[in-house]
Amino acid sequence: MRSPFSTRAAVFDRATAYFFLGRLYSVFSMPLILVLVGIYLSPEEQGYFYALYSLLGFAVFFELGLSGVLTVVTAKYAHRMTWTQGGRMAGADADKRQLGTLFRKTCGVFGLIAVLFVVVSTVAGHGILASRAAGQLDRLLPAMVCLLVAFGVGLWVGGLLAFVEGLGFVYQVHVARASQLICGSLAIMATLALGGGVWAAALDQTIVSLVGCLWLLGYRRPLADLARTEAPENPLSWRRDVLPLQWRVALSWMAGYFLNHSLVPLLFVLRGPVEAGRMGMTLRISMSAYVLSMGVMQTKAARLSADWAAGRRDDMVRLARRSAAGAVALAVLALIGVAALYVGLDHLWPHATERVLSLWGVTGMMAATVVSVALGCMAAFARAQQQDPFVAANFLTALTVLAALYLGARWASLDTAVLAYLGTYVAVAVPAYLWVFRRFTRPLPGRVPVPVGTEAALCLEKE
Repeated sequence: MRSPFSTRAAVFDRATAYFFLGRLYSVFSMPLILVLVGIYLSPEEQGYFYALYSLLGFAVFFELGLSGVLTVVTAKYAHRMTWTQGGRMAGADADKRQLGTLFRKTCGVFGLIAVLFVVVSTVAGHGILASRAAGQLDRLLPAMVCLLVAFGVGLWVGGLLAFVEGLGFVYQVHVARASQLICGSLAIMATLALGGGVWAAALDQTIVSLVGCLWLLGYRRPLADLARTEAPENPLSWRRDVLPLQWRVALSWMAGYFLNHSLVPLLFVLRGPVEAGRMGMTLRISMSAYVLSMGVMQTKAARLSADWAAGRRDDMVRLARRSAAGAVALAVLALIGVAALYVGLDHLWPHATERVLSLWGVTGMMAATVVSVALGCMAAFARAQQQDPFVAANFLTALTVLAALYLGARWASLDTAVLAYLGTYVAVAVPAYLWVFRRFTRPLPGRVPVPVGTEAALCLEKE
């Protein structure tokens, strides 16, 4: 018998490798998707395509950061458990009962989240599309409903994946997620090539949810065992054990929605589907780079949380430092790569670059991604310790940046709006995050601080 947390963690372990497998495939398939969008979708249809995808951002108002918190809380109990070769859990009966309680609550809560998301997002999506595409509603609404229902199922599946990851099956979960990304992107490309138009988005999420469900079937035995466990005498309380961290993460994720996912619907309403489509494609590229880079840090969430719960502070800080440095370096390489790809496409196929922002706009969004990764590593480090001190900083940043983008989009060019977005983001978010992080890592009186090599290095002592 062995614990999934028993071995020493490396920055680029199997979980990271499988994470990169899916994300690198997504990154390298992006130019092909761009080509297919340019060939098979008109500029207006591209706007509708990304407007439909932008509706998925409403999920943050329902999921409220719960999946990330769930992984951390699960690892807090699971790091003391071991697994037999037959897939059975062994360890303290009290911990197993707590995990069983957490699993049952996860199934119910994420089921409710999925239903609420589908209902509310369908109403909101109808209003957004009606503002600029009233004549296309009969064609767009069926695809939109199918997309939202499939994504709702995916929310429930994602909650269970987060729970299984917290049990210590980190790389196995990232195998599933890599499979979802690969199959989803293949579905997009096939649907576009076959003339399916905006239905590509709906089929993408349908395949993603189906792959997740099939993968979970392989873990039906241990999950069924947890579901049948008796409730402990002092059961885990959502209010006591989850909510103190979740509400902070939820507010931070809401701020993230206004920083990123609100851009396409905002431009759709203000400037129409063509400009929204250009921003949608650019944002898809920058968000792919962000997720790819943050994967170096996020795949360590369960490990960092387990190290923190077990008191292995030296291991935690070492892994956090190296992972943060790797994430930021990868984001910088992504910026250089995207800029080079833009220049190459602009010479070989100028029609493709007409579907995204200008070189200045694309570079500005990618530069904002580098900053987001650096700040995201600070937040991930704090959340591994079940804290999130950046709520106020996130909302201050979101309000100022969204205001700058709105003013730029309303009365200036789209490139000017993006540069205003980047400038405001750097001027507000960076100093706010650094100030909060210094306070968070400052040792309490009487404690010996953990030495750090550079200003950007992460340290462990928390206030």
